[in-house]
Amino acid sequence: MRTLQLLGLVIAIFAGFIGYYFLSDVEPDTSASAAGAAGLFLMFVVAPALLFSAVMVVPSSIALFWPQVREGNYFQGKFWFAIWGCNCLLSSGYLFVAVYIFYLWLKVGNGN
Repeated sequence: MRTLQLLGLVIAIFAGFIGYYFLSDVEPDTSASAAGAAGLFLMFVVAPALLFSAVMVVPSSIALFWPQVREGNYFQGKFWFAIWGCNCLLSSGYLFVAVYIFYLWLKVGNGN
C-alpha cells in the first residue's frame, strides 16, 4: 500500500513536469508539426502515466480510510499521512475528471 501511494505520487509529479517541459516550448509561432509532436507526446506518454497513477492512487487512497488497513500496512507517521493527503487531492482531481468525461460522453453520445 505504501509503495502504491508513493509510486503513484512520483509518477503524477513526473508526468506533470515532463508535460510542462514539452509544452513550454510551444508558442503561437511554433510550427504545426512541432506542436503536433508535443500533442502526440501528451497523448501517448503523459496521459497514460497519469492514468497509471490514477489506477494506483484512487483505490489505495479510498482503502486507507479504514484504520485496520492503515495499521495492517504500517501506514503511520507524518510522512505517510502527508503522502496520503496529497494522493487524496490527486484522487479527487482524477475522479472529477472521470465524472466530467462521463458527463460529456452522455451529452455528446445521446445527441442532447
